[in-house]
Amino acid sequence: MIDTAHTARPTAAPQARPPAMSPGLVLTRALLACAVAITAGLTITYLARVTLNLDAFQNPGTTGGFPNSGALTVGIIVATLLAVVVLELLRQVSPRPFAAFAVIMALGYVAFFCVSAFVTSGLTASQIAGQLVVCLPLAIVIAALASWTTGVYPDTPGQ
Repeated sequence: MIDTAHTARPTAAPQARPPAMSPGLVLTRALLACAVAITAGLTITYLARVTLNLDAFQNPGTTGGFPNSGALTVGIIVATLLAVVVLELLRQVSPRPFAAFAVIMALGYVAFFCVSAFVTSGLTASQIAGQLVVCLPLAIVIAALASWTTGVYPDTPGQ
């Protein structure tokens, strides 16, 4: 019989940071995330325009018609890629990367609100309200896609 009374058992290791994904996988996921974000952004924009009668992302000086889809698409791509980069950098330096990322996203939305409401000239109240209504759920979609792209979730520890 084996005496296990003095055998050292390994202690439960603290939850370790998950291994980083390969750059190719992150890039592939980022491109797929951009496509999903564009689809979600255009869908949310059209739903806000139809159901709430807001001129979301309408060119200044015009009313009705289609939104400025080109600018919206470019903005969504930039925002998605920027979110992926920020979350990946936070994963490497922060003990709670997703919490820090959520704070940055919230501050970004507040900054967008301030710029839209107080700085942007030439936009009607309907255009400003439409952009604010569209960007809140879109920010949540982009945060979820950045989380999926990098593999960093709310319970994922940093370094």
